[in-house]
Amino acid sequence: QFSGGRALLHIQRIAQTPRPTGSRAVARTRAYLSDQLRRSGLEVEIQSSVVARSVTGGLIMGSRVHNIVARLPGTASEGALLLIAHYDSVPNGPGANDDGAGVSVILETIRAVSMGPRPTHDIIVLLSDGEERGMLGARAFVEEHRYMQDIRVALNFEARGNAGVPLMFESGPGNAGLVGLLSHGPRPASSSLAAALIRILPYGTDFGAFKNRGYPGLNFAYIDGPLHYHSVLDSADCVDPRSLQLMGEQALFLTRTITERGF
Repeated sequence: QFSGGRALLHIQRIAQTPRPTGSRAVARTRAYLSDQLRRSGLEVEIQSSVVARSVTGGLIMGSRVHNIVARLPGTASEGALLLIAHYDSVPNGPGANDDGAGVSVILETIRAVSMGPRPTHDIIVLLSDGEERGMLGARAFVEEHRYMQDIRVALNFEARGNAGVPLMFESGPGNAGLVGLLSHGPRPASSSLAAALIRILPYGTDFGAFKNRGYPGLNFAYIDGPLHYHSVLDSADCVDPRSLQLMGEQALFLTRTITERGF
């Protein structure tokens, strides 16, 4: 089962200080997360790349990023489910919710899966770097990594606040089957308004890199308490354990069901 208590311990470990891309704090976090994934039996590698992209105003945003990429082989190995969250934070906040919550949800989901029967299909984990600088790590992964050819479905986990029911606010193409599957999971929540808002708001998530390339998938976030977003208030003691538990239950349900039923 998914344990929100275990997930919260990960957040408390990684969200003690801000961890922007290129900092010592993000390097320490990378080592900790890689170790946790290896303990769950995954093959772990670090993808290092220099990435740049144009941003509003004609500026160029670039950085060297270090993605944590891990894989849990299945018994069939015919395609893979991708789980995504970013482990960097903004410079002015410790990023407990954004995106310590998403990272911890994936760690605990993988732990729970690895304790049971081996899944039929592979699970790939992407804990990306450089998301706060313009989704640079996700761009490096989709443009360069060999695992891209194996991915069939992508699930991304984010937070735009510190509480609330996790909302499936964005989906990829061919979403009918995934949305139908979500409706059978724990306390599903979504809105057609969210799909309209995501097209006009001036920010995105790592999920966009996969959606724009035609990959099916779902994007999740809880959004209550927006004052915590990208601020010093985004600390571990402000994470709502109910939101963390529910997001984790949804992640585990989808991961187990998709990797057993197939794509």
